[in-house]
Amino acid sequence: MLHNGLQYVGFLIMLIFGGVFLLRWLLHDEILLDQLIAFVIGESSTLLLYSLK
Repeated sequence: MLHNGLQYVGFLIMLIFGGVFLLRWLLHDEILLDQLIAFVIGESSTLLLYSLK
């Protein structure tokens, strides 16, 4: 049960911060490091939980 919740949160973090990061990068040509870090954390937690499944 906790595994599925963490997997959902990791995917949600990756989707939100990754989408905002790419949108800001494409539209305004600026990269914010905190959004990139959050995207990488969300991506790595999602991949880690999928691999442990």
